[in-house]
Amino acid sequence: MSRLALTAAQRGIWFAQQLDPASPAFVTADCVQAGASVDPERLAAAVRTTLLEVEGLHVRCGDDGGNPWQEPVAAPDVDVPVLALPDAHAAEAWMAADVARPFDLAAGPLCRQAILRVGDGAVWWYQAIHHLATDAYATSLIMRQVARRYGGAETKAFGALEALIALDAAYAGSPDQDADRAYWSAVLAGAPDAIGLAGRDDGAAGLPLRAATALDEAPARRWPSRWSPCGCTA
Repeated sequence: MSRLALTAAQRGIWFAQQLDPASPAFVTADCVQAGASVDPERLAAAVRTTLLEVEGLHVRCGDDGGNPWQEPVAAPDVDVPVLALPDAHAAEAWMAADVARPFDLAAGPLCRQAILRVGDGAVWWYQAIHHLATDAYATSLIMRQVARRYGGAETKAFGALEALIALDAAYAGSPDQDADRAYWSAVLAGAPDAIGLAGRDDGAAGLPLRAATALDEAPARRWPSRWSPCGCTA
């Protein structure tokens, strides 16, 4: 397979990861918790088939003299093990250990998946993806595709990685980019510099800090959500 350039957003993540290649700071992870009515083997098959369609997950990355690149693998494979864990505490500990493992960008792939059978019947879908490959929006599209495929609904193919890179290259230096730069320069004119408690610049953190709280009905109504009660994590 031929090597492709990284997008502008990918280059920033690539160089940040090179400052600490062993850091898991750019490992993004999600867990979808379902009930006992979900068939774990069927879900694993839906995940496997869907991820094989996402070309950007099946690449290896490197650089030539400071020019980073990505190369799709010729015959990608997706391993989606179905694991049995005794309870939610054990499942959360397993996921915490996995998300702490950095990806090997030079070898690929850029994702890890598992279906967890938790306790007597709950089924959890866990996925970890390097931020070089997806953002939150792209991950939501993957989840929707898996859900539709599991339910037997019609699915649409994802776009090709090469086409995305071509769009990114066309945007660079275009009138659209000039207009965007002018807009944000005006919006942020006079804004104060970013500040931090440390009083200095520092590298990326290792594992992210996470806090969770439950919102009662009154503040939850301020959020555009169909679920109540509502939770918030950061």
